[in-house]
This record gives sequence, C-alpha cells and structure tokens, in this order.
Amino acid sequence: MKPFVHQCSFVRASDVFENYPHAWAWVCNEDPPFTWGDNSHSMVSIDAILHYLENSGLTDDNRFEKFRQWCLAIGRQRYVDLES
Repeated sequence: MKPFVHQCSFVRASDVFENYPHAWAWVCNEDPPFTWGDNSHSMVSIDAILHYLENSGLTDDNRFEKFRQWCLAIGRQRYVDLES
C-alpha cells in the first residue's frame, strides 16, 4: 500500500507576525492569493507570503526588509499556519 500520511514543517502565524503587526495588517487588509478561516489549519509557505508582499508594492516600507529577513531566517519553504 502506498503511504498516504504526509508530514510538513510549519510555524504558527502568531509566532511569525508577533513582532511585525504591520506585516500581519498588510496580509489581512489586502487581497492575498491565499485564504483562511473556518479551517483547522490553513498552510501557506513563507515564500508565498513574501512573494505576495513583494508584488504588492510594500517593499518601499522600510519595515518590510526587517520582516523579510525574519522570514528568510525561518526558511522560505517552511509553512505558516494562518489559523494559529
């Protein structure tokens, strides 16, 4: 039988955005290409979050670079659980 259980590595959104409330506001107040709500887990990669923010013209905000560096330290391919 082919294995059907998969595991992934993720971090909680509350941990990612804890010191960056402005970045959370950017994600929540815009129209990102990912959704959440009424789920037990909504996973999106750090890479997808950064890609979205970079293409939203928010990189001119000097706070973006600090948030970007924090995300890169976490790892671009790591998932963020937007439900936690």
